[in-house]
This record gives sequence, C-alpha cells and structure tokens, in this order.
Amino acid sequence: MRRAVGRQAMCRGECVLSQEYNVGAALDDVAWSVYALDVMVWAYLFCTTMYVVAIFIWSVVLWSIVIVVAMCTCLVGFCAACGEAAGGDCCGGGGG
Repeated sequence: MRRAVGRQAMCRGECVLSQEYNVGAALDDVAWSVYALDVMVWAYLFCTTMYVVAIFIWSVVLWSIVIVVAMCTCLVGFCAACGEAAGGDCCGGGGG
C-alpha cells in the first residue's frame, strides 16, 4: 500500500515487534481500525439484508397458510350449509 502512494516501506520484518511507537505504527493502527469498521459495516448490512429476506419469505408462507385455512373453512362451511341445514347432501353426491 505504501508503494502505491510513493512511500517505500523500511521494514523487513523487524519493525513488527518494535519497542517504539512512531507515525508509521499510528497510521497502521488507524488503517486496521478503518478496516475493522468497514468489515463490521458490511457484516451489519449483510445480516440486515438476510433478516429482511427471511421476514419476507416468512410472511409469504404465513399468508399462504392463512389462505389455505380460509379456503378449507369455506369448503367445510359450504358443505355444512348445503348438507345438514338444507336437508340434502351436496358433498356426498346424494340428492337428499
């Protein structure tokens, strides 16, 4: 990264365990902090997107179940209304 902005790194591995804290080490700390914040933002956005997709899928499943239950209730109500109450058996095929 330092070569890209015109600065050559003077470290060949010995500066990793340096006893002094200089401007280069401070900039490295800032870079790691920005990187960690960037990763956390992307993780937060990913989790939020997955949550929204899961809630949407759950709502589709829930409304499908509600519609199926309502249709079954209407069918049972229709059979009960025209069968026993009307004196005939519309679901059984008999004419009454």
